[in-house]
Amino acid sequence: MKFICNDCVLVFETHGKLGPRKIAYCPNCGDNVATTKYSTPLKESKRRGWSEEELELLKRCITGELMIYAVAAKLGRTSKSISRQIHRLKKNETRLIDGAWTIQEEQIIRDHLDKFGPQKGLYKDLANKLGRTKNQVSCKLYHMRKKGMLEY
Repeated sequence: MKFICNDCVLVFETHGKLGPRKIAYCPNCGDNVATTKYSTPLKESKRRGWSEEELELLKRCITGELMIYAVAAKLGRTSKSISRQIHRLKKNETRLIDGAWTIQEEQIIRDHLDKFGPQKGLYKDLANKLGRTKNQVSCKLYHMRKKGMLEY
């Protein structure tokens, strides 16, 4: 069974029987009065959006102020939905370039390869330098090689 301590907002699990009184003690603060049974909310039939207050709590999760399960319990959402939304927020913050490649980007790739050659971590280095994903860089290098624009 899972329990949540309302004082220190810790979700913990007990194994086996609790005994005749069925009391669970928080492993963090040792309190038994503030513990309640914890269960993730049932899945709702309709999706609902994220309010500004909820997004602020998620941003506090990203900075490390709050734990995911604590926010999930407070908002009445599953920890999986919280994790997914945090992932989306992080992804949107990076704002990677999408679309056609410029001549300048192709020149940066050529210069980088001339300077360092094919090496381990090439895609990652170029992706960070260009603000693109590793997959985009990998595909671009493949096409540049195929067209004869690269010798490597």
